[in-house]
Amino acid sequence: MVIMAPVNSMKSCMAVIESGAGEIYTGADEGLFGTYSFTGRGKFTGNSTRILPEFTELERIVEYAHTKGVKVNFLANIQYLQDISDKHILERHFLDYCGNAIRAGVDSIVLGDLGLLRLVREKYDVELHSSIFFRTINREQIAFFKEYDIKRICLSYHVTLQEIEKMCMSNIMDIEVVGYQGCSMFNGTCSFLHDYGEDKFDPGLFCKGIYQVNSDEPSNIFDVEARCGLCSLRRCKSAGVKAIKIVGREMDYRKMQGIVSLFSKIINNDDISINEILPSWWKYTLCSKNSCKYIGNKYEEFMIGGDYH
Repeated sequence: MVIMAPVNSMKSCMAVIESGAGEIYTGADEGLFGTYSFTGRGKFTGNSTRILPEFTELERIVEYAHTKGVKVNFLANIQYLQDISDKHILERHFLDYCGNAIRAGVDSIVLGDLGLLRLVREKYDVELHSSIFFRTINREQIAFFKEYDIKRICLSYHVTLQEIEKMCMSNIMDIEVVGYQGCSMFNGTCSFLHDYGEDKFDPGLFCKGIYQVNSDEPSNIFDVEARCGLCSLRRCKSAGVKAIKIVGREMDYRKMQGIVSLFSKIINNDDISINEILPSWWKYTLCSKNSCKYIGNKYEEFMIGGDYH
């Protein structure tokens, strides 16, 4: 089982590979949009952090990754192309975007829309992966995508460990799961757009906010995301999960480097106690709140938990 880490520059690429990433994923700035992109996100975050490299830098990223034996997954997971008068022009630009990535040497294209998946499959001979935007939660969906010659599928993080194990046992295709962070909503259903390079107005993440409804205690009623999958890593590995995805293309590369290093230690050293190597801030922000992906209340014996205030 490999760690698949996000990169947004050559510097971040070198950092995460050095820390133990076996695969990386990134998109590219196609030069067509001002702030939007074919990855379904903006090109910059609210603090002006660049999310996407230029294609010339992508070529260097791919070359470096391949010298280290690391695969590069290319993001083209926009969920739709707007049905407007120049739709066919957008489709042509999208195919050019994928073609430029293939010529740069990427190992796979990650897609998030059925129509665009068919376009790419008909145009190019390249390995295709299914994005988390398809909201895959069962074996029937996996079998459906097998008919489209998809080689790997990313499961929704609203599934349980038992469901992950069953889907891996089906042996239909390679399985990928998210190991760290992600959307508060059911991926692919949220219509709140953010991180599009806003420089004068930062709306924050409304889904992470605390709300009081009627006389109930204030709570994060919109946030159903469990942020951390560390306690599930070893069982995912035993089940046959192919890749663990770390979310955070907008994250500072030094913080991402530390996260990848932590995941790598746990995956590659079965004798290490997870509790002993976790930093205190991790325990305080995640473990104390039982913010654990895939485990749920049925697996409380695997949780670290505790009060770290």
